Amino acid sequence: MKHFYKNLRAAALLVVAMFVVQASAYDFKEGKLCYKINEDSTTVSVTYEVDVYPRYSELTGDVVIPSAVTHGGVTYPVTKIGDYAFVLCANVTNVIIPSSVKSIGVSAFQQCYGLTKVNIGSSVETIGEAAFYYCLNLTEIFIPESVTKIDDFALNYTALQSVTIPASTTTIGEWVLNNCEYLSKIEVAPGNTVYDSRDNCNALIETASNTLLQGSNNTIIPSTVTTIYEDAFDECRGLKSLTIPASVTKIPVGCFEYCVALESIVVDEANPVYDSRNGCNAIVVTATNVLLQGCKTTVVPGTVTCIEGYAFSGCTGLENLTIPASVSDIRSFAFWNCTGLKTVTALRLIPIIVLRNVWHGVNDLSQVRLKVPAANVEGYCSMPVWSEFDVVAIGDVDGSGVINGSDVTALYNKLLDDVQPGGDADVDCNGVVNGADVTALYNALLNESPVIDPTFNTDISGIYTTQAGTQLNGSQIVPLEGYIVNIYKAAPGVFYIDELLAGSWSQRKNYGSDYAMHAYLHFSAENKLYPQDAIVPGWGDSYDSISDIVYNPATQELSYSIVYAGYEIKVILKRN
Repeated sequence: MKHFYKNLRAAALLVVAMFVVQASAYDFKEGKLCYKINEDSTTVSVTYEVDVYPRYSELTGDVVIPSAVTHGGVTYPVTKIGDYAFVLCANVTNVIIPSSVKSIGVSAFQQCYGLTKVNIGSSVETIGEAAFYYCLNLTEIFIPESVTKIDDFALNYTALQSVTIPASTTTIGEWVLNNCEYLSKIEVAPGNTVYDSRDNCNALIETASNTLLQGSNNTIIPSTVTTIYEDAFDECRGLKSLTIPASVTKIPVGCFEYCVALESIVVDEANPVYDSRNGCNAIVVTATNVLLQGCKTTVVPGTVTCIEGYAFSGCTGLENLTIPASVSDIRSFAFWNCTGLKTVTALRLIPIIVLRNVWHGVNDLSQVRLKVPAANVEGYCSMPVWSEFDVVAIGDVDGSGVINGSDVTALYNKLLDDVQPGGDADVDCNGVVNGADVTALYNALLNESPVIDPTFNTDISGIYTTQAGTQLNGSQIVPLEGYIVNIYKAAPGVFYIDELLAGSWSQRKNYGSDYAMHAYLHFSAENKLYPQDAIVPGWGDSYDSISDIVYNPATQELSYSIVYAGYEIKVILKRN
């Protein structure tokens, strides 16, 4: 999803092109190429032949741009490759650009899927935005010393294995080399005053700010780098190990998406902001106990309270995951496209509130076994998202749905004869079945596992509709009648509500479920309701205050007053 939003701007350039075709129509054609006379009337730009894609329907093989072209008895130097000139010319394999050309335009070769090699002439000064974007087979490009600017997305999604940035290049846009999965060598020529690749680090660094802008499969982060730029390691599929030095104090969310080979993450013990406690193979924000980045070998520490969005995004090698009881928050797209998942063990008694997008790309959750505390299998089975998994109780070895003496027999059979039981024999959730599971099972039978207080009998779960009088009070009163709110039973006395704000943004403005306030409602010993873990995922915030929470069992109405972002919302919900 983050990939989608980030690259939407590059893809949108094609849409823009559809609305400017008349302004870019060619003036004449010589040989296989079309040309437009520039404003100086003495030079020309190479442009496209047709107003649809591909721009040249019959252009194949090598394309050699001439340094000059003669038409009507006049010879014109070729000084530019025009915007969108060769978009989607998939059969072009090799391009030679002469020294007469000064600039390569916006999306000039975008999505030329067959393009493998580009030789840029010695006078080109600028490489335009998305110039070679999505040239998936482009493995070789020569950037001459004349180039001073490489614009956004210029080499994004290419097959380049090595890149040399000349000393002359003093402006490099955003995500220029992003998503280049084979990129193993990045070198900045000596003498460049803006960028460097110090210590042979195989990375692009902004010298003045000590910011690592782009990494590669062989990057070793220097001890002088302080910041890693957004998405700096996206699609570095060959990166196997990562060491974060003590100097790095800023790592944005999702920096290491689709680093599928990553199996070792170590944070220097002297780092004041991040750590990899207990050898967990992850980056943890020390002050907040948020797991920022994981990999396929990560063991989530029992001190982590939150798994950040995109933390395991694209980690296709992650097969078994244990979420400790300390974790109460898993943010959007945390396990995006973790398609190798086989088993998830959730040790928290009350299910964590998660949106479906946490597991976006893991299309069939029913094929992923979810192991949960035996005391609340029912709660997991009733909760949105968790109920989509293949839910089993920890300790239910024979798959009967209860934990009793039969599970001991099933476990011994498994250990002695390697007979696969119907449930799950890894009782202690350590990834192997051995004698330690026998001890764990006996502990479960002896009630050494947590038990939920069964004294709460009130059940407020169901589908609710906002009633007349539900309203948002701001500069004007906005009625919020008629919106649907779902309440699910997470455990006796504990309920999950999927929209605490009565649909004010998620439904009235159609922002979607990311902009609903999700929360738990707990019954206290005095049979009073109070909220917990309330959050709006899209904005990452919670309410300012909430009061007057009342559930009337006679009318089956739930009402309260909540203040969010300075707005007071009066809520009246009635069960359908």
